[in-house]
Amino acid sequence: MANKISDELTNKRFLLVLDDVWTQDRIKWAEFMVHLKNGSPGSRILLTTRSRNVAEAVECTTLIDLPLLSKDYSWQVFQQSFGNAVKDLGSEFQEVGKDIVNKCGGVPLAIKVLAGILRDKKRVEQWHAIKDNNLLDVDDKECQVSACFWLSYFNLPSHLKQCFTLCSMFPKGHLIDKDQWIAHDMVAKDGVNYLEYVGDDYFSHLVQMYFKQDVEEAGGGIVKCKMHDLVHDLARSILGDEISLVMPKKTTNFTKICRYFSIMENTRHILPKNTFQKTRAMYIVEGDDFISGKASKNAKHLRSITVEYVHTSALTAILHTKN
Repeated sequence: MANKISDELTNKRFLLVLDDVWTQDRIKWAEFMVHLKNGSPGSRILLTTRSRNVAEAVECTTLIDLPLLSKDYSWQVFQQSFGNAVKDLGSEFQEVGKDIVNKCGGVPLAIKVLAGILRDKKRVEQWHAIKDNNLLDVDDKECQVSACFWLSYFNLPSHLKQCFTLCSMFPKGHLIDKDQWIAHDMVAKDGVNYLEYVGDDYFSHLVQMYFKQDVEEAGGGIVKCKMHDLVHDLARSILGDEISLVMPKKTTNFTKICRYFSIMENTRHILPKNTFQKTRAMYIVEGDDFISGKASKNAKHLRSITVEYVHTSALTAILHTKN
């Protein structure tokens, strides 16, 4: 793929946009730049990042520090994020709202998150409670965004909190199926609507709170979305010891209580028999060893498993076992 891209760009003038970059490894950047060196004069790379270390690692020729939003622009972003209901806000709501927005320090993402929280707060006392919350009393830009996400999480209904944290099982940037919560009995029956309709309401609420983004139709009526990297970090920190990022070579007290596994590397060892006794969901890049091994047969509480790659022979083997 890298060679193909390099060939396509040879002797051509191009503009390459790399948005929200986190990679600081100078060796990886050097390897990447090799594929761009044959472009025509006038070619440019536009890179955005929240870390100056990234800009230094890529050895950029022009570094532009974007200023934080002014108070007036910050209020405009809040109004746009809040939606049409903003025109119905009374003067006291607007006054408290501006005080809350000012605590965001001109960071757009933090403002949007707080707008998502306040949209469902109908009493001015609730707005005052948000304004007076100590979580917002931070100075660092990154901490301000994280504090807003934490505050947003605390304001989620309990049934949405578990739906939200489940999504951190997938790697950053992964397209997540919005209907996965039904398989985990996380969608409550209301006696009127189908589970899919109730799940749609859950999904819309999380999108409104900026816990989900980049919503897209994947075909066949399937809707997928992504999580912002900082939101993903929050969800992972909430799960704590309930999630494992490595496939264990032996059963321990930790693996016995793990409810989620997110395995990014291929495993080539025999998995312990009782590893997945409490596991509810798994994400695995390459799943042959799990599917064909004894460990999968003892995963009595497993509700879902997402596998990026699996050979048909492994599936055939387990189907024969079931029969």
